Amino acid sequence: MFKQKLLKTAALTVAVICMFLLVACDDDPSNDPTQTGAETENGPADPVSSAENTTEPSVTPPEPQSSVIAKINGGADEVGIYSIVVRLTDEAADKGTIEMVYYGSKGSPQENSIVNTFRIEYEKESAGTFEIQTFYDGEIYQNQHHKDEVKVVNTFGATLRAGKVIISYTPDGGETQEIFSADAEYFYAD
Repeated sequence: MFKQKLLKTAALTVAVICMFLLVACDDDPSNDPTQTGAETENGPADPVSSAENTTEPSVTPPEPQSSVIAKINGGADEVGIYSIVVRLTDEAADKGTIEMVYYGSKGSPQENSIVNTFRIEYEKESAGTFEIQTFYDGEIYQNQHHKDEVKVVNTFGATLRAGKVIISYTPDGGETQEIFSADAEYFYAD
């Protein structure tokens, strides 16, 4: 039991460090290309995968499917997606839910199966800031208080990679709509 808790604590610590590194990279204006109205940037390059991945995949970026997305950032290597950053625009409702559903990597036994879910629930406060709660595979992951914007990072541990992500958005009291989907190749570092 103690060993399990220690391993979970270590994994969470690594995830938090990765999250801070991704957020720091995300705010770098030199990494801010614009594509068809929605900004998309690649996550940090994995030194091993960048050296091994010498051919660039020919992937057409997915079209933005909603004006509530300000940015979708992420990182992937030859094994699959390891991180996603979602940032909403001011057009998003004052209260809502974002759900990221991840499917297994291509060619793996989990290719058409859900390997992870990440849920974000947010609400705008009277001061204009946001309260944000996240859930990792249905369990409470992190609470963020008085944030200036809805911007959330989901980073996987070394043992989990996904081949595809589908992101849905539900405004409070509204209907769920798919706002983004992409394969791991979309997030490969240049």
